[in-house]
Amino acid sequence: MKKSFLAALAALFVMSAAPSFAQGSGLGAGLWFDIAPLATLSNRIAYTDSDAVGIDELVRYFSRPAILSGGFSLAAGPFNAVMVLELQQDMGEMLKGGEITNLIVNRDFTGIIFSNNYPNAGYLEGKGDWWRASLGRRAINLGRGMGSLLLSGDNPRYDHATAGLSASLGKGSLDYDFLAVSVPRTSDAADDGKHLFYHRLGIEFPAFSLGFAEYNLSTGVDLDFQDFAPFLVYHHLFADGSNVMFHVDGEWRPAPVFRLYGETLMDDFQLGSEGTGSNPSAFGFSAGMQWKILDGRRMERPKHFRNDFRLAMVGKPLEGGLVLTLDGYWASTYLYRRSAGSSGQAYYTRYFMQTDSAWHTIDSWFAYPLGPDRIVARAKLGYDFPGLALSGEARLSFLGNESGQWTYTTPADHEIDWLGPQEPITTRWDAALRAEILIGRRSLATVSAGLEKAEGEDPAISLSFGFVRRFGVGATP
Repeated sequence: MKKSFLAALAALFVMSAAPSFAQGSGLGAGLWFDIAPLATLSNRIAYTDSDAVGIDELVRYFSRPAILSGGFSLAAGPFNAVMVLELQQDMGEMLKGGEITNLIVNRDFTGIIFSNNYPNAGYLEGKGDWWRASLGRRAINLGRGMGSLLLSGDNPRYDHATAGLSASLGKGSLDYDFLAVSVPRTSDAADDGKHLFYHRLGIEFPAFSLGFAEYNLSTGVDLDFQDFAPFLVYHHLFADGSNVMFHVDGEWRPAPVFRLYGETLMDDFQLGSEGTGSNPSAFGFSAGMQWKILDGRRMERPKHFRNDFRLAMVGKPLEGGLVLTLDGYWASTYLYRRSAGSSGQAYYTRYFMQTDSAWHTIDSWFAYPLGPDRIVARAKLGYDFPGLALSGEARLSFLGNESGQWTYTTPADHEIDWLGPQEPITTRWDAALRAEILIGRRSLATVSAGLEKAEGEDPAISLSFGFVRRFGVGATP
């Protein structure tokens, strides 16, 4: 009955909305819906009820648009509110052989079934000359490149609250940002409740930037005001249930069309004088570059897809024209993990998905696709100008023997190889091509192709054709 009511409500919304589009700012409101049919050809083998469903499957599911999505937007001065509801294909039906379309039907086209997992984007944000804030649910990326050593925009979404301040400092600025992320609960287990807190002090100048950040993952404890206080040093709280990391990021811009950046993340540093039961050393490193080879303007279009609402908190990527991005990430063997006795303090989030057959609790590292005991190299070439956007992306991962483990047994040997990846090492290739073609002011055509190849497995190849049509009244995103 509830599904029938929602379907009727969606149909009523479709019939009553006027077919217009407006890109708004300042003061105004808007209602809209998008119709986005998708057809996919793939050689993937259909899943069964006994197959494990993980973050790779969830990310693939969320990379596909909902057949129907709609929402509202409100803009008042520096504030903007957005909520998006989606009528989306059931995840289980997609995995079990229904990938050929994104229609809300079962895989043999004999009945209607759709996902109950929504919304995936809904937030209030504000921005001024010296302040910024966001509250709600959306994807967030804290890295200067395509990914992040800790909080990656490749994960579907985060429930969050963030605020930042900036003030002039010579020819640049001094910036301070605070972020709180809540991980959904699953039960009354002692290590179930998880909250991630982050604060960063940054210095921004025209040619270079430098930032120092601290993370605190609080697990299985009642939160108090010191957890929320943005101007404390988390490491010196010495609170039970906390896993604190330290982070440094920097960027150099020798020319307006070129940027070099890097990050270092430290969880633990084991000294030779420490006992054998102490946590092993755990570090992460990343470096990257971005080069605008040809100048151009960014394609302007409505925000049709979930990733369009993603918040980038650190750095400003180059956009428009022909842009090349190269990123490399190295996560040591014990990074993000904790001992089996403190499993909840591992740096992962979780998502719930209800399908036609079961509930799934899907865990994901905050830094996905980065995780422990691995090296990841990423490259992207994008050509973006009014009316057309082309992109090609490739990712090569070297996965150590412990890359799939959430916990570890504390090593007794101080000379252990903590850097990794641990042998045997397996490789995985991921590649994607995508084209977006703007048709008038309200329609978009998409073509995409993907390749996934893990060592020892057959490659998975897919080809998708999509179309999006915007209908709306007022100022829509």
